[in-house]
Amino acid sequence: ASAANLGLWKRNLADDTFTATDKWFELFGYPPGAALTFREYLAMIHPDDRERVAAALMAVAERGEEYATEYQVTLPSGENRWISSIGKVEVVDGIPRSLRGVSVDITKRKLAERSAHELSGKLINAQEKERARLARELHDDLSQSLALLSIQLQSLGSKPSDSGAIKKH
Repeated sequence: ASAANLGLWKRNLADDTFTATDKWFELFGYPPGAALTFREYLAMIHPDDRERVAAALMAVAERGEEYATEYQVTLPSGENRWISSIGKVEVVDGIPRSLRGVSVDITKRKLAERSAHELSGKLINAQEKERARLARELHDDLSQSLALLSIQLQSLGSKPSDSGAIKKH
């Protein structure tokens, strides 16, 4: 787990405490072995994700299911980090006793996805601008051709009825 940069953790549902590997504490910006409650863990989760993650973890603990989620945490340093966590409830005598799982830092992947999304948006905008430019150019070219034809027709209409000149034009 350490070689794969994975942080392993266990949440005791009876007293709502966490135990975890040193890597897990490192991922969340805490010193190894720090005492941490579920409430303190939730406080680290970015406000945009906190309610969703809390609801998922509560539901998993009640129903004894597995879960997987991605969320941002705000480290004690103020830095934001993306975390992917998966976990499973450990049931003893039909009662959910603990939640075990693994967490991994996915910040680089999330930043790459955001960059790709922004680049895609820029590409779409550039294509739309080019289409608009071509449409204006085609419209202007057609308008100029029609204006020239109109002037030539007016010129023919104002000349005396010389059939040779009209045929020539």
